[in-house]
Amino acid sequence: MDQRKREIALKAASLFVKKGYHQSSIRDIAEWCGISIGALYHYINSKEDILSLFREICSSLLVKFTQERLDDLFKMPPAEALNTAIDDLITLIDTTQDFTLFWYQESKNLKADELNKLLQYEGEQVNLLKKILKWGCDEGVFKIKDINLAAHDIIVLCDMWAFRRWALKKDYSLDQFKEEQKRIIAKITNFE
Repeated sequence: MDQRKREIALKAASLFVKKGYHQSSIRDIAEWCGISIGALYHYINSKEDILSLFREICSSLLVKFTQERLDDLFKMPPAEALNTAIDDLITLIDTTQDFTLFWYQESKNLKADELNKLLQYEGEQVNLLKKILKWGCDEGVFKIKDINLAAHDIIVLCDMWAFRRWALKKDYSLDQFKEEQKRIIAKITNFE
């Protein structure tokens, strides 16, 4: 992806979090990005194109998270694989905080195809965690009755870095947050 498009998408995400997607105009986006409307139209054709950029950025990051790390994760013991996946997921969320928050805030307003793509991305994250959790249960490392719910709980605990950042960053560094979340997740999965 063109670096300038990526910058526009990142800035637009912060505008949408602050003002709302439907309340933000093309003029607002251009002003927020510090460029003219004409220059903005050089990179996008409509406000909806920005959603496509969001999906493209999130998809590429998610593919990297799920597919590139998958082989590495299953070369380590299950508890280490889970902790590594949590570290990676929170790092990913840290780099896409406004996107994460935007999707939580605006998913109710998305068109059906956009929502389905979003759910597909999230499903890939959940499936990776479910594989690790099932593997750990099969190995006797984790004791989880509902692997699906545990995977969703882990996603929400990791996403908390984005949607509670205003409060969390006062008390925790990124690394401290990761360590505390891993302790909580260890209790959910019954390993320590």
